[in-house]
Amino acid sequence: MKILIYGAGIQGSFLAHSLLKNKKNEVTLLARGQRKADLEAHGLVLSHELQKRKTQDIVPVISTLQPDDWFDLIFVTMKYSDFDSVIEPLAKNRSQTIIFVGNQMNADKLEKAILGLSNFKKNILFGFQNTGGTRKNDEFTVLRFGKGNMKIQSLTGKISTSALLDQVFNKTDYSWKEYTQLNAWLKSHGALIMVMNSLDYIFDNDTKKIRRSKELHYAAGAYKEAFAVLEKNGYPIAPKAQKYFLGRPILAKILLKLLYLTPVMKMAEGNFKEIAAIIEAMNEMKTKTDLSTPNLDALTEAALNRYEKSLA
Repeated sequence: MKILIYGAGIQGSFLAHSLLKNKKNEVTLLARGQRKADLEAHGLVLSHELQKRKTQDIVPVISTLQPDDWFDLIFVTMKYSDFDSVIEPLAKNRSQTIIFVGNQMNADKLEKAILGLSNFKKNILFGFQNTGGTRKNDEFTVLRFGKGNMKIQSLTGKISTSALLDQVFNKTDYSWKEYTQLNAWLKSHGALIMVMNSLDYIFDNDTKKIRRSKELHYAAGAYKEAFAVLEKNGYPIAPKAQKYFLGRPILAKILLKLLYLTPVMKMAEGNFKEIAAIIEAMNEMKTKTDLSTPNLDALTEAALNRYEKSLA
């Protein structure tokens, strides 16, 4: 199978490492700049945090996707805020099956944009891989539980490429499953990380300051408000346990305080450009409701103000 992984950050790098275990997979990474240079010089090097080991794989790297390039499957593992930049090259390329992997707040809009520009038949899917990590210069550290898995959904009905996916993931120790509520799940996950990463960003992930801050109180109340916005727009909270635990401000505050006692948050920091795009999508959904969201507004406005100052 000829496979392109469009994006060589934490998500794409771990996915490439996993898929290379199947010797029948011909995996190519699309990367640019220093990341491309590092991959060509040293290969795909990953430190697996919980497994206490380092891996190195040799993988071909390209910097652009040409219209005539053909791949049986393209995984797009870029940040949500960067997805718009790949619409045109993906639409013009003749490969048919594309899976967008990662945070996603506008799956319908993204699919419609690609189909509207393409002269080729396209099968567009959405997926999520439970992997975190950090990047420091050319060192990539992966935080993962288990050997890797991906939830995948087609917005148009049942997945028609199950056989292809089975072949791609065969003998990789990595599993996939169809998840028909993924669109709602992705929006729920977007709310989850939007609140948490806004809180992190305000305090540069200083957990001691976070645990004593008034913003922690805002975060605890923001979950209930964000969930209400999603439900008002027709998206149930998935999994339901997320609403049960985080949708109750008192319980959410306790859970957040406990979470910030662990080192996990250091490995789950988000790029705030992506978080800002998620906030924008949430605010757009909010305008379609009559809901008041004082805690969510206070938290996200503080984070956005700091972000805008960093860009000045």
